Amino acid sequence: MVSSSYDQYLQANLSLVERLSGNFSGLDERLDYLNRTLTRLIELQGGGTSAPSYSSDMQNLIKSVDAMTVSLNKLVVGLGGTEVGRNYPGIASQVKVVPTAGTAVQLPPATVPYGESVVVKALRDNDGTIYVAGNKDDAQGHTNAFPFKAGEGIGYKIRNVNLLWIDASISGEGMAWSVEQEAF
Repeated sequence: MVSSSYDQYLQANLSLVERLSGNFSGLDERLDYLNRTLTRLIELQGGGTSAPSYSSDMQNLIKSVDAMTVSLNKLVVGLGGTEVGRNYPGIASQVKVVPTAGTAVQLPPATVPYGESVVVKALRDNDGTIYVAGNKDDAQGHTNAFPFKAGEGIGYKIRNVNLLWIDASISGEGMAWSVEQEAF
């Protein structure tokens, strides 16, 4: 059988499973798998008579794929590659106000998923400056802290939100923060 140029392209661009197994499945097998997958998705979306019985199967499938994605990303990063983006099931957000200007407050604990950022933004109604630092003394001292005017923000790639401290030039002003969460 003579290979088509598309078969040659597929063989030159093996999927991850094909690379790991060392087997090239070929166009027909890929199309069969794609057709089975699409048929299953149509059934799960209500296109088939048995869709309701698959809802828990679909949820389990999604959880399995998410777990596999996390494992594969760890492997890829461990081998020196770049993590593939994914969606997270929830977010954590809060507004943190400095009750007394000159007395820094620590942001609460919330894990930041690997490779992601916590986004902090000065409240838009602030009249003064908000100072962000990695410890209480720097936040209160204002010289080793990052200043934010109303509405300004930034993302920090840190392990936990509670690594940040904020202070305000005017009492009662503050920041909002938000971060994706692995589980919610």
